[in-house]
Amino acid sequence: MATDVYIMNLQRTNLSLSRLDSSSSGGYQVRNLASSVCTRLGIGFNKLARSLRQSASGKIKLMDKIQNVTDEWLRRLCVMPKMVTTPRARWTQKNPRHKQRKFLLCGTKEEDKKFSIFLRQSITHSNNFSCGIEFTSGVHSEVRLARYNGPGHVHRNGPEHAHPVIRFRPHIHRASEKAYLQGKKLDAFAEETDRFVTLPGALQCLVADFNVSGIPIEYEYSRLLHDN
Repeated sequence: MATDVYIMNLQRTNLSLSRLDSSSSGGYQVRNLASSVCTRLGIGFNKLARSLRQSASGKIKLMDKIQNVTDEWLRRLCVMPKMVTTPRARWTQKNPRHKQRKFLLCGTKEEDKKFSIFLRQSITHSNNFSCGIEFTSGVHSEVRLARYNGPGHVHRNGPEHAHPVIRFRPHIHRASEKAYLQGKKLDAFAEETDRFVTLPGALQCLVADFNVSGIPIEYEYSRLLHDN
């Protein structure tokens, strides 16, 4: 936690990583400041520099591909008709506790628009699951548009949100312009929901909300089918 705070403070003061390798007096001043922070934290300078570079690189990739994240831009991506191109995608198990599955999609009218849907399910805890959709804005850049999470954990939106804490309830994260302007992850905020209670139900909701076709669904026979 302390490391993240110091890294955030360094980023906010616009310390340029390119200057860390400079022979100028300014470069030495920046390096000395970062080194003193490392000494107080008990971590290596190279480790801190690498963390800063990775953080800056991720932000640059996002800004390079997406100049303006607005709610209208996100809405257009949401309603765009999409077709699954890998309907036979299989479950894989990356570790003993979780399995995952990933489908690739493209816009049916705009084939250059690429998306993916991921499903993750805990093998040991049925309530620990997540289903999400991402927009591929470049070769190495993906923008997560939404996540439909199970009730297996507590989610904290922050004190400024109308619902600061969601405690062990299904909830939906949606990318928003507000989160973007605040410098948070696009899908940082979530809302509690009673539309699903299982991973198949979460996938049903995602498919309906994001205009997706061609994906195999194991239907959750719940209020989603009878009330909507």
